[in-house]
Amino acid sequence: MAVVRCPKCHDTGWIRPEVPNARGVIPCTCNIRDQETFRLLQARIPKRFFPCRFETYNPTNPSQSEALRKARELVQAFPHADKGLYFFGGTGVGKTHLGVAVLRELARRNATILFVDCNELFLRLKKSYEPDSLETEYGILRPIMETEVVLLDDLGAHRVRDWVFDIYQAIINHRYKEELLTLATTNLPPGIRQESPMDFLPGLLSQRVYSRLFEMCDLVHIEGDDYRTPGAADRAPPSEKKPAPVPPADPASVLPAVDLPSPERSEDS
Repeated sequence: MAVVRCPKCHDTGWIRPEVPNARGVIPCTCNIRDQETFRLLQARIPKRFFPCRFETYNPTNPSQSEALRKARELVQAFPHADKGLYFFGGTGVGKTHLGVAVLRELARRNATILFVDCNELFLRLKKSYEPDSLETEYGILRPIMETEVVLLDDLGAHRVRDWVFDIYQAIINHRYKEELLTLATTNLPPGIRQESPMDFLPGLLSQRVYSRLFEMCDLVHIEGDDYRTPGAADRAPPSEKKPAPVPPADPASVLPAVDLPSPERSEDS
């Protein structure tokens, strides 16, 4: 006999409203949860980030409170938001957390969303240039360029290379012309002074890409200590204190940023 997971709907996904004389059925809470999980998986959001919500982000300084406020305001303004958000700052200050929280809320408003790990992106692209690859450059880039709302996580993680700039330019320029909502995060190196990050970003992304992003997104500088470091447990958002178990993943999705040489592209890529 099959095991029934939900005692409310007996795994049908629907229940009768608990209102006198009500007709029809309504979605069970288990159905809603399953749909939300499906959307997150479809958007390629890593399972480790599933707990990232506005409610689980605990600001510890004014810049983090301001970042949370702007993220909430963007969601409230959707679909009429004029600009996306570009979170930048040191590691472990909640940039990805807020970006994923925005994606979750917009998905609930029926937006089509996509999470892009820029490290994984360039590894996939490099592999696509191999003769026996089943993927093409265009096939990889098309959903990133065309999805309604995209989060580019760890933008600028790779060292300066012309082909990296070309890829960023193709993505950003297309989304700029089509007025598609874009979110992004960038880690600032520890040596960057708190007052000088704006001088650092153009060199990291190229002036062309930075200029487009500056017009497409509100830049949000998040300061703070890295919650992952020893003694930072009390500062960590609840979702990060005890991360959800992560199933075996494709190795390309968990590799650190690497200095990729310019690949040889095939003529039909």
